[in-house]
Amino acid sequence: MIIKTLVSGLIGIAITAFSIWIFNKFHFIIASGMVGLISFTAGTGMFKRDDSVDRVMVMTLSSYALWWLIASYTLLNVDVHMTWNSIMIVIMTTVGFHVPIVAAQLIKRKVDEFTSYIEILSVMFISTYGVLMSMALFISGRIAYRPEKFDLHSINFVPFRTIVGYESSIHLLGNIILFIPIGLVLSTLIKNGRIRRIAAVLIPVFIEVAQFFTRTGVADVDDLILNSFGIAIGSLLVCLVRRRLEATSSSLL
Repeated sequence: MIIKTLVSGLIGIAITAFSIWIFNKFHFIIASGMVGLISFTAGTGMFKRDDSVDRVMVMTLSSYALWWLIASYTLLNVDVHMTWNSIMIVIMTTVGFHVPIVAAQLIKRKVDEFTSYIEILSVMFISTYGVLMSMALFISGRIAYRPEKFDLHSINFVPFRTIVGYESSIHLLGNIILFIPIGLVLSTLIKNGRIRRIAAVLIPVFIEVAQFFTRTGVADVDDLILNSFGIAIGSLLVCLVRRRLEATSSSLL
């Protein structure tokens, strides 16, 4: 058991380290696909084992532990910055590791196991994702992701004004994709629909306001729109899965 746990942990660390190398060598989109495929392959390999859930969780924990070490190193070295690539790696490895397990539980109609499994994973994920996102937003700043013609300490209240000014569609999509996990986690952990909707609205607003007052970026209504759209997509995905689970539960009665 100890050896299996150790091996699973080393696999998680190795995939994370290799993913960092991939993002440093390849285009963002290509790197994302490669990391997702590698992680999915690893998750599928674990899926065939009886203790697949435990081993995938160990892989995930070891991967997150490495990111916490990287985050600590970044805080202690002013010349090192947390980038959006890091957050995308966390997202892609988490998705890749766990999609096979999630699919298997849905197919086997293990509703109770699926619910508790997702809740535990959500807590693990949001703790690491939240730290990296906060560092990227408020410590490293967003200078590399904003056109030079805009004042980083300005406020834009005109919708769609700066969207056309993004350097590439990757940055546009990044503002959406990187916030999808927030919608997933909110819809998973917060049962009260009203509180969930309020949180979904306040989080993007808080980020934009905080960036302005901490002078780490632009308070931009376009970012607010894109980030909110990403959160909405995440919430919709959870809603679709819940409907599937409800249909499964009904068929079992």
